[in-house]
Amino acid sequence: MFDYRALIITTCSSLKQFPIDADCKLDDYKESPYDQVADIWLATVTNPTRQKFPAEDLYIGSNWKEVLSCVETIKRVGFISELWVISAGWGLIPANFKITPYAASFSEGESSIHNLKWPREFNTKQRSRCWWQTINQKRNLNLPSSIPELYSSLPDKNNLRVLIILSKEYYLPLELEILELISLGAEVVIISSGMYSELEIVHPAIKDHVLPINTKFRNVNESLKKNFHVFNTSMATWLIENYHDELKKGRAELYKALDKKRTQLNELEFNFSNE
Repeated sequence: MFDYRALIITTCSSLKQFPIDADCKLDDYKESPYDQVADIWLATVTNPTRQKFPAEDLYIGSNWKEVLSCVETIKRVGFISELWVISAGWGLIPANFKITPYAASFSEGESSIHNLKWPREFNTKQRSRCWWQTINQKRNLNLPSSIPELYSSLPDKNNLRVLIILSKEYYLPLELEILELISLGAEVVIISSGMYSELEIVHPAIKDHVLPINTKFRNVNESLKKNFHVFNTSMATWLIENYHDELKKGRAELYKALDKKRTQLNELEFNFSNE
């Protein structure tokens, strides 16, 4: 009997269970040069005098609840799993790593990295990529500084599936790392309806790793309708429940099965609209 493994990598939650100090909110450094902020920020959030909590306990909200449900589901269908988090405030961290409550995001809006002062020629992708690399490389933590480094450190890669659940905003800082991960031979599966609906923003070498899911899939299950605001994570749980055999066979089989389902959903919608 094979041991199947899953490395689940997903975004953090903006909602925290405990209060966030003002200097642990990225907006406290708004309009300050990003490179100066990175050093101050890391010294502040990693300060040993600050109280820290396991990330999996600190994050709250419906999306994070669905992430934990996804982890339990993949264990139930026969995978040994690990959960890691993409955090704009802490970098790449395992879910059980203790962190200070913070507010930082790659998305536009409150506590966004884009509110810092950047060189005028930097676009959204360049700002996101630069901040991600800087945070991971400058932090003084005994952790991998990138997803490929994490993958390479795993002792057993047999039957390993790398599931990346994220929004298109969080894809931008990770693009180069995903490319490297694929080049290392990893079985990479990306669950992101936003990325699939805008494949033109996705690097050509990554497109076939983005599962063919879109908003039409919410019609296949009541939980997907109810949890539309956390669609990517709900979709991950649903496909693991319903397509775990295909996932065990590999990315290509999973993609083919979901693409068939997507086609069926399109045909149903077309037939219904013509009745």
